[in-house]
Amino acid sequence: LKDWRNKGDYILVAPSSNTINSFVGQRSWEHETINFLKTKTDMPIRVRHKPRRKGKSGPAYADVPLEEDLKNAACVVTSCSMVSVDAIIQGIPVYCHARCCATPVAQSIDNFGNANYSTKRLDWLSTLSWHQYTQEEIYTGLFEEMFKEIHGSN
Repeated sequence: LKDWRNKGDYILVAPSSNTINSFVGQRSWEHETINFLKTKTDMPIRVRHKPRRKGKSGPAYADVPLEEDLKNAACVVTSCSMVSVDAIIQGIPVYCHARCCATPVAQSIDNFGNANYSTKRLDWLSTLSWHQYTQEEIYTGLFEEMFKEIHGSN
């Protein structure tokens, strides 16, 4: 985990998919959020949409790597994007919807300007990791296999 950052050159807005935004009851989330942010700050706003190409999505389809968009971000604003996890690991404050997985260590968008510099990030990341595998995947050894692949055989 990197130390918390308290400055940057721009706000990175990372909208979730229309499906997720509809689920949380905010179909026009991107437009409304950008307009709201403009009432709170004159800092430049950079938007990062979920990378999509040829019917697929995810980091492998990004024209600009997420690390590049996070590089000089003062904060990340998202409804429920997983970009929030990467940002928090990088020490970048996050503002998000209450249903976002980052909520325990982030701040509500309504409280923009009052970042949450939580000291509980490691506990939060541990909890997230414990929810990534089913009991069957643990029992069959998939978790152990993937853990060893990432962290070595020790």
